[in-house]
Amino acid sequence: MEEGQSALRTGVLENHARGVYETWVRSAVEARASLQANRLFVATPNVQTLATARTAWIQARKAYSPTEVLRFQGGPIDDEDGPEGQINGWPLDEAYIDYVVDQPNTGLIHDLEGLPAIDSATLLLRNEVGGEENIATGWHAVEFLLWGQDTSKDGPGARPHTDYMEEEANASRRSAYLDAVSQLLVDDLEGLAAQWAESEGSNYRKGFLAD
Repeated sequence: MEEGQSALRTGVLENHARGVYETWVRSAVEARASLQANRLFVATPNVQTLATARTAWIQARKAYSPTEVLRFQGGPIDDEDGPEGQINGWPLDEAYIDYVVDQPNTGLIHDLEGLPAIDSATLLLRNEVGGEENIATGWHAVEFLLWGQDTSKDGPGARPHTDYMEEEANASRRSAYLDAVSQLLVDDLEGLAAQWAESEGSNYRKGFLAD
């Protein structure tokens, strides 16, 4: 390869790596804002804090959308050990997580014996267990926990804020689930950003630029 072509190639790759890094950072920042809004909501569940949490999720999801073009390139998002499945798995069987119409006690939230502790580690172990639609983590799990089952032809679900109030059955487990899955999302996105960051250590970016 001629020197000019080599320099051009290097510049293109570096520009791509920089753009990918900035995209993941933006997504992680918005996901953390969503996490914070969710924590405020479960600490003080009311109509306004739920609305704020929903708005934060929408903004975070918009920030994530540009990363979709990074799939199927053999990158860290969806390589053999990539977290894509736990970040953006779809479709989601809502009954795998929480109650749905005519099934008031279904889902991991109500499974006190099978899932005595709800945290990021236990949710990861349950993700896609028994079927691809058994999604326990990621954007759509958070979405369901905020909006509930979508039974309307004219709009989204309408989960009431009272689902997170103390007098509601398993409200504390629902709150723990929302917090854990939101934190996991932040951790995964920050991990992907780190793979594309300029670093003295080894990461995906270094290998990408060296090829």
